[in-house]
Amino acid sequence: MKNLSNSKFCLSCYNNSWVHTEFVSATGYAFVGSNKLLNAKELTIFFNVASEAEWVKKLQECNGIFAVVCHNKFFSAAAIDSTRLHPIYYRLLNEHIVLTDSPYTLIQKGDTEDSESVCFYTTSGATFEGKTLIQNILQIRPNHYLLCNGEQKGYYSYKTSLSEIHMPTYTEMETMLDNVFQRLNQKIGNHQVVIPLSGGYDSRLILCMLKRLGCQDVLCYTVGREGNQESHIAQKVALQLGYKWYNIDSTQESLRRLIDPTSLTFQHYYTFLGGLCNFVWLFDYVAITYLQQQRLLKEDAIFIPGHAADFNAGSHLRKACIHQRDTISYLTSGLLYDNFEYQGQEYVRPTIYNYFSVNKKVHIADWSLFQAFIFQNRLPHNILNSARIYEYMGYEIALPFWDREFIEMFRKMPYQGLENKSFYTDYVQAQVFQPMQVDYISPSHSAFYYYHMKIKKRIKSILPTNLAHCFVHLQDSLGERELSQPLLEELVHKKVYRTQKEVLCVNQIMKDWYLMKVREYLQQV
Repeated sequence: MKNLSNSKFCLSCYNNSWVHTEFVSATGYAFVGSNKLLNAKELTIFFNVASEAEWVKKLQECNGIFAVVCHNKFFSAAAIDSTRLHPIYYRLLNEHIVLTDSPYTLIQKGDTEDSESVCFYTTSGATFEGKTLIQNILQIRPNHYLLCNGEQKGYYSYKTSLSEIHMPTYTEMETMLDNVFQRLNQKIGNHQVVIPLSGGYDSRLILCMLKRLGCQDVLCYTVGREGNQESHIAQKVALQLGYKWYNIDSTQESLRRLIDPTSLTFQHYYTFLGGLCNFVWLFDYVAITYLQQQRLLKEDAIFIPGHAADFNAGSHLRKACIHQRDTISYLTSGLLYDNFEYQGQEYVRPTIYNYFSVNKKVHIADWSLFQAFIFQNRLPHNILNSARIYEYMGYEIALPFWDREFIEMFRKMPYQGLENKSFYTDYVQAQVFQPMQVDYISPSHSAFYYYHMKIKKRIKSILPTNLAHCFVHLQDSLGERELSQPLLEELVHKKVYRTQKEVLCVNQIMKDWYLMKVREYLQQV
Protein backbone atom coordinates (compact mmCIF):
# COMPACT_ATOMS: atom_id res chain seq x y z
CA MET A 1 0.00 0.00 0.00
CA LYS A 2 1.19 3.50 -0.73
CA ASN A 3 -0.12 7.00 -0.14
CA LEU A 4 -0.69 8.75 -3.44
CA SER A 5 0.44 12.27 -4.21
CA ASN A 6 -1.78 14.96 -2.69
CA SER A 7 -4.66 12.54 -2.40
CA LYS A 8 -6.89 10.90 0.18
CA PHE A 9 -6.40 7.68 -1.79
CA CYS A 10 -4.15 4.81 -0.76
CA LEU A 11 -3.65 2.23 -3.50
CA SER A 12 -2.68 -1.43 -3.14
CA CYS A 13 -2.56 -3.59 -6.29
CA TYR A 14 -1.85 -7.31 -6.40
CA ASN A 15 -2.36 -7.99 -10.10
CA ASN A 16 0.89 -7.40 -11.97
CA SER A 17 -0.96 -6.03 -15.01
CA TRP A 18 -1.13 -2.61 -13.32
CA VAL A 19 1.28 0.09 -14.49
CA HIS A 20 2.17 2.83 -11.99
CA THR A 21 3.60 6.27 -12.68
CA GLU A 22 4.02 9.18 -10.30
CA PHE A 23 0.50 10.50 -10.85
CA VAL A 24 -1.56 7.73 -12.53
CA SER A 25 -2.01 3.97 -12.16
CA ALA A 26 -3.77 1.96 -14.88
CA THR A 27 -4.49 -1.52 -16.17
CA GLY A 28 -6.09 -2.80 -19.38
CA TYR A 29 -6.38 -1.03 -22.71
CA ALA A 30 -8.64 1.36 -24.62
CA PHE A 31 -9.15 2.82 -28.09
CA VAL A 32 -9.34 6.61 -28.30
CA GLY A 33 -9.69 9.18 -31.05
CA SER A 34 -9.43 7.63 -34.51
CA ASN A 35 -9.06 4.08 -33.20
CA LYS A 36 -5.71 4.65 -31.54
CA LEU A 37 -4.94 1.73 -29.21
CA LEU A 38 -3.54 2.67 -25.79
CA ASN A 39 -1.97 0.06 -23.52
CA ALA A 40 -1.83 0.42 -19.73
CA LYS A 41 1.35 2.51 -19.79
CA GLU A 42 -0.13 4.87 -22.38
CA LEU A 43 -3.33 5.14 -20.34
CA THR A 44 -1.30 6.52 -17.42
CA ILE A 45 -0.30 9.43 -19.67
CA PHE A 46 -3.76 9.86 -21.17
CA PHE A 47 -5.48 10.10 -17.76
CA ASN A 48 -3.09 12.54 -16.10
CA VAL A 49 -5.71 15.31 -15.99
CA ALA A 50 -6.21 18.50 -14.01
CA SER A 51 -9.99 18.64 -13.56
CA GLU A 52 -13.12 16.53 -13.21
CA ALA A 53 -14.49 17.83 -16.51
CA GLU A 54 -11.35 16.69 -18.34
CA TRP A 55 -11.49 13.34 -16.50
CA VAL A 56 -15.09 12.67 -17.58
CA LYS A 57 -14.31 13.64 -21.17
CA LYS A 58 -11.42 11.17 -21.23
CA LEU A 59 -13.54 8.39 -19.73
CA GLN A 60 -16.28 8.94 -22.28
CA GLU A 61 -13.73 8.83 -25.08
CA CYS A 62 -12.21 5.53 -23.98
CA ASN A 63 -13.53 2.40 -25.68
CA GLY A 64 -12.02 -0.65 -24.04
CA ILE A 65 -11.41 -2.71 -20.90
CA PHE A 66 -9.58 -0.74 -18.23
CA ALA A 67 -9.31 0.62 -14.70
CA VAL A 68 -7.48 3.81 -13.78
CA VAL A 69 -6.54 5.92 -10.72
CA CYS A 70 -5.43 9.55 -11.05
CA HIS A 71 -3.72 11.20 -8.08
CA ASN A 72 -1.88 14.35 -9.09
CA LYS A 73 -1.80 17.65 -7.18
CA PHE A 74 -4.80 19.02 -9.09
CA PHE A 75 -7.24 16.13 -9.21
CA SER A 76 -7.86 12.67 -7.71
CA ALA A 77 -10.31 10.00 -8.89
CA ALA A 78 -10.56 6.30 -9.77
CA ALA A 79 -12.70 4.67 -12.46
CA ILE A 80 -13.53 1.41 -14.21
CA ASP A 81 -15.11 0.71 -17.58
CA SER A 82 -18.50 -0.88 -18.30
CA THR A 83 -17.29 -4.48 -18.18
CA ARG A 84 -15.93 -4.50 -14.61
CA LEU A 85 -13.27 -6.97 -15.72
CA HIS A 86 -10.78 -4.94 -13.67
CA PRO A 87 -12.75 -4.21 -10.47
CA ILE A 88 -11.58 -1.66 -7.90
CA TYR A 89 -12.66 -2.16 -4.28
CA TYR A 90 -12.31 0.43 -1.55
CA ARG A 91 -12.84 1.24 2.11
CA LEU A 92 -12.72 4.41 4.19
CA LEU A 93 -9.95 4.13 6.80
CA ASN A 94 -8.64 6.97 8.97
CA GLU A 95 -9.95 9.67 6.60
CA HIS A 96 -8.29 7.93 3.66
CA ILE A 97 -9.90 5.77 0.97
CA VAL A 98 -7.98 2.54 0.57
CA LEU A 99 -8.25 1.25 -3.01
CA THR A 100 -7.33 -2.28 -4.07
CA ASP A 101 -7.96 -4.97 -6.68
CA SER A 102 -8.05 -7.62 -3.91
CA PRO A 103 -11.08 -7.10 -1.63
CA TYR A 104 -10.10 -9.71 0.95
CA THR A 105 -7.22 -7.45 2.00
CA LEU A 106 -9.78 -4.87 3.18
CA ILE A 107 -11.47 -7.20 5.68
CA GLN A 108 -10.84 -6.36 9.33
CA LYS A 109 -11.57 -8.14 12.60
CA GLY A 110 -15.16 -7.49 13.64
CA ASP A 111 -16.48 -6.92 10.10
CA THR A 112 -20.02 -8.14 9.49
CA GLU A 113 -22.27 -8.93 6.55
CA ASP A 114 -24.18 -6.25 4.71
CA SER A 115 -27.72 -7.59 5.13
CA GLU A 116 -29.18 -5.80 2.10
CA SER A 117 -26.37 -7.00 -0.15
CA VAL A 118 -26.80 -10.56 1.12
CA CYS A 119 -30.48 -10.35 0.08
CA PHE A 120 -29.50 -9.26 -3.44
CA TYR A 121 -26.83 -11.94 -3.60
CA THR A 122 -29.03 -14.78 -2.39
CA THR A 123 -31.73 -13.98 -4.96
CA SER A 124 -29.47 -13.17 -7.94
CA GLY A 125 -25.99 -14.55 -7.32
CA ALA A 126 -24.37 -11.10 -7.09
CA THR A 127 -24.34 -7.88 -5.10
CA PHE A 128 -25.33 -4.71 -6.94
CA GLU A 129 -25.05 -0.93 -6.68
CA GLY A 130 -21.38 -0.83 -5.71
CA LYS A 131 -21.67 -2.98 -2.60
CA THR A 132 -20.09 -6.24 -1.47
CA LEU A 133 -21.26 -8.88 0.99
CA ILE A 134 -19.29 -7.07 3.75
CA GLN A 135 -20.31 -3.81 5.38
CA ASN A 136 -18.00 -0.86 4.64
CA ILE A 137 -16.23 -2.67 1.78
CA LEU A 138 -17.45 -1.14 -1.46
CA GLN A 139 -16.56 -1.24 -5.13
CA ILE A 140 -16.63 1.21 -8.00
CA ARG A 141 -19.72 0.56 -10.09
CA PRO A 142 -19.30 -0.24 -13.81
CA ASN A 143 -18.99 2.93 -15.96
CA HIS A 144 -18.59 5.04 -12.80
CA TYR A 145 -15.78 6.97 -11.15
CA LEU A 146 -14.97 7.58 -7.48
CA LEU A 147 -13.92 10.96 -6.13
CA CYS A 148 -11.73 11.33 -3.06
CA ASN A 149 -14.75 12.54 -1.04
CA GLY A 150 -16.29 9.06 -1.46
CA GLU A 151 -18.87 10.12 -4.05
CA GLN A 152 -19.45 7.91 -7.12
CA LYS A 153 -20.66 9.37 -10.43
CA GLY A 154 -21.64 7.72 -13.68
CA TYR A 155 -20.15 8.69 -17.02
CA TYR A 156 -22.16 6.40 -19.32
CA SER A 157 -25.74 5.06 -19.25
CA TYR A 158 -27.68 2.53 -21.31
CA LYS A 159 -30.94 4.49 -20.89
CA THR A 160 -32.33 5.66 -24.23
CA SER A 161 -34.18 8.89 -24.97
CA LEU A 162 -37.00 8.50 -27.48
CA SER A 163 -35.35 11.19 -29.59
CA GLU A 164 -32.24 8.98 -29.99
CA ILE A 165 -34.05 5.96 -31.43
CA HIS A 166 -32.88 4.92 -34.87
CA MET A 167 -33.46 1.75 -36.87
CA PRO A 168 -30.16 0.91 -38.59
CA THR A 169 -29.90 -0.43 -42.11
CA TYR A 170 -28.00 -3.59 -42.93
CA THR A 171 -25.32 -1.36 -44.46
CA GLU A 172 -24.94 0.52 -41.17
CA MET A 173 -24.75 -2.79 -39.29
CA GLU A 174 -22.08 -4.06 -41.66
CA THR A 175 -20.03 -0.88 -41.30
CA MET A 176 -20.31 -1.05 -37.52
CA LEU A 177 -19.18 -4.68 -37.38
CA ASP A 178 -16.26 -3.94 -39.69
CA ASN A 179 -15.17 -1.09 -37.40
CA VAL A 180 -15.51 -3.22 -34.27
CA PHE A 181 -13.51 -6.12 -35.66
CA GLN A 182 -10.85 -3.92 -37.22
CA ARG A 183 -10.24 -2.59 -33.71
CA LEU A 184 -10.24 -6.13 -32.37
CA ASN A 185 -7.76 -7.20 -35.04
CA GLN A 186 -5.48 -4.36 -34.00
CA LYS A 187 -5.63 -5.64 -30.43
CA ILE A 188 -4.99 -9.25 -31.51
CA GLY A 189 -1.85 -8.49 -33.49
CA ASN A 190 0.20 -11.69 -33.70
CA HIS A 191 -1.35 -13.29 -30.61
CA GLN A 192 -3.07 -16.65 -30.55
CA VAL A 193 -6.87 -16.27 -30.39
CA VAL A 194 -8.97 -18.64 -28.29
CA ILE A 195 -12.74 -18.76 -28.82
CA PRO A 196 -15.12 -20.45 -26.35
CA LEU A 197 -17.47 -21.64 -29.12
CA SER A 198 -21.08 -22.49 -28.33
CA GLY A 199 -23.84 -23.56 -30.66
CA GLY A 200 -25.39 -20.10 -30.55
CA TYR A 201 -24.98 -17.04 -32.75
CA ASP A 202 -22.63 -14.78 -30.78
CA SER A 203 -19.39 -16.77 -30.66
CA ARG A 204 -20.12 -18.01 -34.18
CA LEU A 205 -20.32 -14.42 -35.41
CA ILE A 206 -16.93 -13.68 -33.82
CA LEU A 207 -15.40 -16.67 -35.59
CA CYS A 208 -16.88 -15.63 -38.95
CA MET A 209 -15.56 -12.08 -38.60
CA LEU A 210 -12.10 -13.38 -37.65
CA LYS A 211 -12.16 -15.57 -40.75
CA ARG A 212 -13.03 -12.53 -42.88
CA LEU A 213 -10.04 -10.73 -41.37
CA GLY A 214 -7.75 -13.61 -42.26
CA CYS A 215 -6.89 -14.60 -38.67
CA GLN A 216 -5.15 -17.98 -38.73
CA ASP A 217 -3.85 -18.74 -35.24
CA VAL A 218 -7.30 -19.49 -33.80
CA LEU A 219 -8.27 -22.28 -31.40
CA CYS A 220 -11.91 -23.07 -30.56
CA TYR A 221 -13.23 -25.16 -27.70
CA THR A 222 -16.64 -26.18 -26.42
CA VAL A 223 -17.39 -27.43 -22.93
CA GLY A 224 -20.05 -30.08 -22.67
CA ARG A 225 -21.08 -33.66 -22.36
CA GLU A 226 -20.05 -35.83 -25.26
CA GLY A 227 -22.49 -35.56 -28.16
CA ASN A 228 -24.56 -32.63 -26.87
CA GLN A 229 -26.27 -30.35 -29.39
CA GLU A 230 -24.10 -27.30 -28.61
CA SER A 231 -20.92 -29.22 -29.35
CA HIS A 232 -22.40 -30.69 -32.52
CA ILE A 233 -23.12 -27.26 -34.02
CA ALA A 234 -19.84 -25.75 -32.75
CA GLN A 235 -17.81 -28.52 -34.37
CA LYS A 236 -19.54 -28.03 -37.74
CA VAL A 237 -18.91 -24.26 -37.60
CA ALA A 238 -15.22 -24.62 -36.74
CA LEU A 239 -14.62 -27.26 -39.39
CA GLN A 240 -16.42 -25.25 -42.08
CA LEU A 241 -14.28 -22.20 -41.29
CA GLY A 242 -11.08 -24.24 -41.08
CA TYR A 243 -10.26 -23.73 -37.39
CA LYS A 244 -9.03 -26.22 -34.80
CA TRP A 245 -11.76 -27.26 -32.37
CA TYR A 246 -11.76 -29.28 -29.15
CA ASN A 247 -14.66 -30.63 -27.15
CA ILE A 248 -13.94 -30.74 -23.42
CA ASP A 249 -16.16 -33.14 -21.52
CA SER A 250 -16.07 -31.67 -18.04
CA THR A 251 -17.59 -34.84 -16.54
CA GLN A 252 -14.30 -36.71 -17.04
CA GLU A 253 -12.98 -37.95 -13.71
CA SER A 254 -9.62 -36.20 -14.20
CA LEU A 255 -11.37 -32.84 -14.64
CA ARG A 256 -13.92 -33.37 -11.87
CA ARG A 257 -11.03 -33.85 -9.42
CA LEU A 258 -9.95 -30.25 -10.11
CA ILE A 259 -12.96 -29.01 -8.11
CA ASP A 260 -11.44 -29.66 -4.71
CA PRO A 261 -12.46 -27.21 -1.93
CA THR A 262 -9.36 -28.23 0.07
CA SER A 263 -6.96 -27.40 -2.78
CA LEU A 264 -5.01 -24.14 -2.43
CA THR A 265 -5.19 -23.69 -6.20
CA PHE A 266 -8.98 -23.89 -6.19
CA GLN A 267 -9.18 -21.66 -3.11
CA HIS A 268 -7.15 -18.96 -4.88
CA TYR A 269 -9.47 -19.26 -7.88
CA TYR A 270 -12.76 -18.90 -6.05
CA THR A 271 -11.56 -15.99 -3.93
CA PHE A 272 -10.35 -14.20 -7.07
CA LEU A 273 -13.53 -14.76 -9.06
CA GLY A 274 -15.92 -14.37 -6.12
CA GLY A 275 -14.48 -11.05 -4.99
CA LEU A 276 -16.91 -10.85 -2.04
CA CYS A 277 -19.77 -10.22 -4.45
CA ASN A 278 -20.25 -12.92 -7.13
CA PHE A 279 -20.94 -16.62 -7.24
CA VAL A 280 -18.23 -18.78 -8.81
CA TRP A 281 -18.42 -20.54 -12.20
CA LEU A 282 -16.80 -23.95 -12.57
CA PHE A 283 -16.86 -25.23 -16.15
CA ASP A 284 -14.35 -22.80 -17.65
CA TYR A 285 -11.99 -23.38 -14.73
CA VAL A 286 -11.62 -27.04 -15.69
CA ALA A 287 -11.70 -26.24 -19.43
CA ILE A 288 -8.77 -23.80 -19.35
CA THR A 289 -6.83 -26.12 -17.04
CA TYR A 290 -7.38 -28.92 -19.55
CA LEU A 291 -6.16 -26.78 -22.47
CA GLN A 292 -3.07 -25.85 -20.47
CA GLN A 293 -2.38 -29.46 -19.55
CA GLN A 294 -2.59 -30.40 -23.23
CA ARG A 295 -0.20 -27.52 -24.05
CA LEU A 296 -2.64 -26.07 -26.55
CA LEU A 297 -2.42 -22.47 -25.29
CA LYS A 298 0.36 -20.01 -26.00
CA GLU A 299 1.46 -17.67 -23.22
CA ASP A 300 0.25 -14.61 -25.12
CA ALA A 301 -3.20 -16.03 -26.00
CA ILE A 302 -6.21 -13.69 -26.08
CA PHE A 303 -9.59 -15.16 -25.13
CA ILE A 304 -12.59 -13.72 -26.99
CA PRO A 305 -15.95 -14.95 -25.59
CA GLY A 306 -19.26 -13.95 -27.17
CA HIS A 307 -20.50 -11.90 -24.19
CA ALA A 308 -23.03 -10.32 -24.53
CA ALA A 309 -24.40 -9.73 -28.00
CA ASP A 310 -27.64 -11.52 -27.17
CA PHE A 311 -28.36 -8.97 -24.43
CA ASN A 312 -27.87 -6.03 -26.79
CA ALA A 313 -29.98 -7.84 -29.38
CA GLY A 314 -32.92 -8.03 -26.94
CA SER A 315 -32.78 -11.51 -25.40
CA HIS A 316 -33.66 -10.32 -21.90
CA LEU A 317 -36.63 -8.36 -23.18
CA ARG A 318 -37.90 -11.52 -24.83
CA LYS A 319 -37.36 -13.76 -21.80
CA ALA A 320 -39.08 -11.32 -19.45
CA CYS A 321 -41.87 -10.56 -21.96
CA ILE A 322 -41.20 -6.81 -21.80
CA HIS A 323 -43.29 -4.68 -24.13
CA GLN A 324 -42.78 -1.31 -25.78
CA ARG A 325 -44.63 0.47 -22.98
CA ASP A 326 -45.08 -1.10 -19.55
CA THR A 327 -46.13 -0.04 -16.07
CA ILE A 328 -43.68 0.27 -13.19
CA SER A 329 -45.21 -2.82 -11.56
CA TYR A 330 -44.89 -4.91 -14.71
CA LEU A 331 -41.28 -3.82 -15.31
CA THR A 332 -40.46 -4.60 -11.67
CA SER A 333 -41.93 -8.10 -11.88
CA GLY A 334 -40.24 -8.75 -15.21
CA LEU A 335 -36.85 -7.77 -13.82
CA LEU A 336 -37.32 -9.75 -10.62
CA TYR A 337 -38.38 -13.02 -12.19
CA ASP A 338 -35.91 -12.88 -15.06
CA ASN A 339 -32.81 -11.73 -13.13
CA PHE A 340 -33.51 -12.73 -9.53
CA GLU A 341 -34.01 -16.41 -10.21
CA TYR A 342 -33.82 -17.76 -6.68
CA GLN A 343 -36.45 -17.62 -3.98
CA GLY A 344 -36.65 -14.44 -1.90
CA GLN A 345 -37.60 -11.84 -4.52
CA GLU A 346 -39.93 -10.12 -2.06
CA TYR A 347 -36.91 -8.76 -0.15
CA VAL A 348 -35.51 -6.88 -3.14
CA ARG A 349 -38.79 -5.90 -4.80
CA PRO A 350 -39.00 -2.46 -3.08
CA THR A 351 -35.51 -1.53 -4.33
CA ILE A 352 -36.31 -2.56 -7.90
CA TYR A 353 -39.68 -0.81 -7.80
CA ASN A 354 -37.99 2.36 -6.59
CA TYR A 355 -35.43 2.12 -9.42
CA PHE A 356 -38.20 2.21 -12.03
CA SER A 357 -40.19 4.85 -10.12
CA VAL A 358 -37.21 7.22 -10.08
CA ASN A 359 -36.07 6.62 -13.65
CA LYS A 360 -39.34 6.20 -15.56
CA LYS A 361 -39.79 9.35 -17.65
CA VAL A 362 -42.03 10.23 -20.56
CA HIS A 363 -39.05 10.85 -22.85
CA ILE A 364 -37.18 7.63 -21.88
CA ALA A 365 -37.97 4.31 -23.56
CA ASP A 366 -39.43 1.92 -20.97
CA TRP A 367 -37.58 -1.10 -22.33
CA SER A 368 -34.29 0.77 -22.09
CA LEU A 369 -34.76 1.19 -18.32
CA PHE A 370 -35.06 -2.59 -18.08
CA GLN A 371 -31.96 -2.99 -20.25
CA ALA A 372 -30.05 -0.30 -18.33
CA PHE A 373 -30.43 -2.12 -15.01
CA ILE A 374 -29.15 -5.36 -16.51
CA PHE A 375 -26.30 -3.55 -18.28
CA GLN A 376 -25.26 -1.84 -15.06
CA ASN A 377 -25.71 -4.74 -12.67
CA ARG A 378 -26.42 -8.27 -13.84
CA LEU A 379 -24.12 -8.48 -16.86
CA PRO A 380 -20.91 -7.14 -15.25
CA HIS A 381 -21.39 -9.37 -12.21
CA ASN A 382 -23.12 -12.55 -13.34
CA ILE A 383 -22.01 -12.88 -16.96
CA LEU A 384 -18.89 -10.83 -17.70
CA ASN A 385 -17.38 -11.70 -14.34
CA SER A 386 -17.11 -15.30 -15.56
CA ALA A 387 -14.61 -14.08 -18.20
CA ARG A 388 -12.21 -13.08 -15.42
CA ILE A 389 -11.17 -16.75 -15.32
CA TYR A 390 -9.01 -15.99 -18.36
CA GLU A 391 -7.22 -13.18 -16.53
CA TYR A 392 -6.80 -15.43 -13.50
CA MET A 393 -5.15 -18.03 -15.74
CA GLY A 394 -2.78 -15.38 -17.10
CA TYR A 395 -4.37 -14.44 -20.43
CA GLU A 396 -5.80 -11.29 -21.97
CA ILE A 397 -9.48 -10.78 -22.75
CA ALA A 398 -11.27 -8.96 -25.56
CA LEU A 399 -15.03 -8.41 -25.80
CA PRO A 400 -16.04 -7.19 -29.28
CA PHE A 401 -19.72 -7.09 -28.35
CA TRP A 402 -18.85 -4.71 -25.52
CA ASP A 403 -17.26 -2.31 -27.97
CA ARG A 404 -18.94 1.07 -27.50
CA GLU A 405 -19.95 1.32 -31.17
CA PHE A 406 -21.71 -2.06 -31.02
CA ILE A 407 -23.48 -1.15 -27.79
CA GLU A 408 -24.60 2.24 -29.08
CA MET A 409 -26.22 0.82 -32.21
CA PHE A 410 -28.41 -1.53 -30.19
CA ARG A 411 -29.00 0.92 -27.34
CA LYS A 412 -30.63 3.27 -29.84
CA MET A 413 -32.55 0.57 -31.72
CA PRO A 414 -36.36 0.77 -31.65
CA TYR A 415 -38.34 -1.87 -29.82
CA GLN A 416 -39.40 -3.50 -33.09
CA GLY A 417 -35.77 -4.35 -33.86
CA LEU A 418 -35.18 -5.80 -30.39
CA GLU A 419 -38.41 -7.78 -30.13
CA ASN A 420 -37.54 -11.47 -30.47
CA LYS A 421 -33.96 -10.36 -31.33
CA SER A 422 -35.32 -9.95 -34.85
CA PHE A 423 -32.85 -7.43 -36.34
CA TYR A 424 -29.72 -9.16 -35.02
CA THR A 425 -30.87 -12.70 -35.84
CA ASP A 426 -32.07 -11.83 -39.34
CA TYR A 427 -28.89 -9.89 -40.14
CA VAL A 428 -26.33 -12.47 -39.02
CA GLN A 429 -28.21 -15.30 -40.69
CA ALA A 430 -28.66 -13.57 -44.06
CA GLN A 431 -25.52 -11.42 -44.26
CA VAL A 432 -22.88 -13.48 -42.44
CA PHE A 433 -23.81 -17.11 -41.77
CA GLN A 434 -25.42 -18.00 -45.09
CA PRO A 435 -22.63 -16.54 -47.25
CA MET A 436 -20.06 -18.38 -45.11
CA GLN A 437 -22.15 -21.59 -45.08
CA VAL A 438 -22.48 -21.82 -41.29
CA ASP A 439 -26.20 -21.03 -41.10
CA TYR A 440 -26.94 -23.94 -38.78
CA ILE A 441 -30.11 -23.14 -36.87
CA SER A 442 -29.71 -22.95 -33.11
CA PRO A 443 -32.65 -24.14 -30.99
CA SER A 444 -35.21 -21.36 -30.54
CA HIS A 445 -38.52 -20.88 -28.76
CA SER A 446 -41.83 -19.26 -29.60
CA ALA A 447 -43.30 -16.27 -27.77
CA PHE A 448 -45.72 -18.69 -26.06
CA TYR A 449 -42.74 -20.55 -24.56
CA TYR A 450 -41.50 -17.40 -22.78
CA TYR A 451 -44.94 -16.58 -21.36
CA HIS A 452 -45.17 -20.19 -20.19
CA MET A 453 -41.75 -19.91 -18.51
CA LYS A 454 -42.75 -16.59 -16.98
CA ILE A 455 -45.75 -18.22 -15.28
CA LYS A 456 -43.61 -21.14 -14.06
CA LYS A 457 -41.04 -18.78 -12.52
CA ARG A 458 -43.72 -16.95 -10.59
CA ILE A 459 -45.22 -20.15 -9.27
CA LYS A 460 -41.81 -21.58 -8.40
CA SER A 461 -40.83 -18.49 -6.41
CA ILE A 462 -43.68 -18.90 -3.91
CA LEU A 463 -43.52 -22.67 -3.46
CA PRO A 464 -41.58 -24.64 -0.85
CA THR A 465 -38.43 -26.18 -2.29
CA ASN A 466 -39.80 -29.74 -2.32
CA LEU A 467 -42.73 -28.62 -4.50
CA ALA A 468 -40.69 -26.19 -6.62
CA HIS A 469 -38.76 -29.20 -7.96
CA CYS A 470 -41.86 -30.08 -9.97
CA PHE A 471 -41.41 -26.86 -11.97
CA VAL A 472 -37.69 -27.28 -12.64
CA HIS A 473 -36.31 -28.96 -15.74
CA LEU A 474 -32.59 -29.38 -15.20
CA GLN A 475 -30.62 -28.91 -18.41
CA ASP A 476 -26.93 -29.49 -17.78
CA SER A 477 -25.12 -29.81 -21.07
CA LEU A 478 -22.02 -28.27 -19.43
CA GLY A 479 -21.70 -31.07 -16.90
CA GLU A 480 -21.78 -28.71 -13.94
CA ARG A 481 -23.92 -31.10 -11.91
CA GLU A 482 -20.93 -33.42 -11.56
CA LEU A 483 -18.47 -30.54 -11.11
CA SER A 484 -20.48 -29.00 -8.28
CA GLN A 485 -20.96 -32.27 -6.38
CA PRO A 486 -18.06 -31.62 -3.93
CA LEU A 487 -19.55 -28.21 -3.13
CA LEU A 488 -23.00 -29.72 -2.60
CA GLU A 489 -21.61 -32.37 -0.29
CA GLU A 490 -19.86 -29.71 1.80
CA LEU A 491 -23.06 -27.66 2.01
CA VAL A 492 -24.90 -30.71 3.36
CA HIS A 493 -22.04 -31.70 5.67
CA LYS A 494 -21.98 -28.21 7.20
CA LYS A 495 -25.78 -28.19 7.47
CA VAL A 496 -26.39 -25.28 5.11
CA TYR A 497 -28.62 -27.77 3.26
CA ARG A 498 -30.46 -30.54 5.06
CA THR A 499 -30.20 -32.90 2.09
CA GLN A 500 -28.77 -32.89 -1.43
CA LYS A 501 -32.33 -32.63 -2.79
CA GLU A 502 -32.76 -29.19 -1.25
CA VAL A 503 -31.25 -27.45 -4.27
CA LEU A 504 -33.12 -26.37 -7.41
CA CYS A 505 -30.20 -25.75 -9.79
CA VAL A 506 -26.42 -25.95 -10.08
CA ASN A 507 -25.98 -22.15 -9.95
CA GLN A 508 -27.71 -22.18 -6.58
CA ILE A 509 -25.10 -24.61 -5.26
CA MET A 510 -22.23 -22.37 -6.38
CA LYS A 511 -23.98 -19.27 -5.00
CA ASP A 512 -24.72 -20.72 -1.57
CA TRP A 513 -21.34 -22.42 -1.30
CA TYR A 514 -19.44 -19.18 -1.93
CA LEU A 515 -21.56 -17.29 0.62
CA MET A 516 -20.77 -20.03 3.13
CA LYS A 517 -17.05 -19.57 2.43
CA VAL A 518 -17.23 -15.81 2.92
CA ARG A 519 -19.00 -16.29 6.23
CA GLU A 520 -16.34 -18.78 7.34
CA TYR A 521 -13.62 -16.31 6.39
CA LEU A 522 -15.26 -13.56 8.48
CA GLN A 523 -15.28 -15.84 11.51
CA GLN A 524 -11.58 -16.59 11.11
CA VAL A 525 -10.39 -12.96 10.84
